[in-house]
Amino acid sequence: MSALLGAPRVRELRDAREREAAALIAAVAAAGASPVNLSDMVAATSSRIVRRVAFGDGDGDGDESMDVKAVLDETQSLLGAIRVSKVPTPSPQSPPASALLHMPVHQDTTEQGH
Repeated sequence: MSALLGAPRVRELRDAREREAAALIAAVAAAGASPVNLSDMVAATSSRIVRRVAFGDGDGDGDESMDVKAVLDETQSLLGAIRVSKVPTPSPQSPPASALLHMPVHQDTTEQGH
């Protein structure tokens, strides 16, 4: 985790933050005297910064942009492979989710050969 949020990584991502901040300032300036929803604009800017950091910005500096659609398609494909019958349904008597971290894992022997 420290590699993701450490000072070297934060410095490395400075350009992406500065480009998005400049785009936000330009958008506010372009609005002139018209009212703007600064909350929405800042949220959108934050979202773009996170996408740039997570998936790359593809500006030709060697950090090629990841195909976000391909990542989402693959994620959906993997999630679709989960057998719903194997997902436990919580009941009022179920332990809290945090307790599941310390429970032993048992192999399902009801479906031999699968």
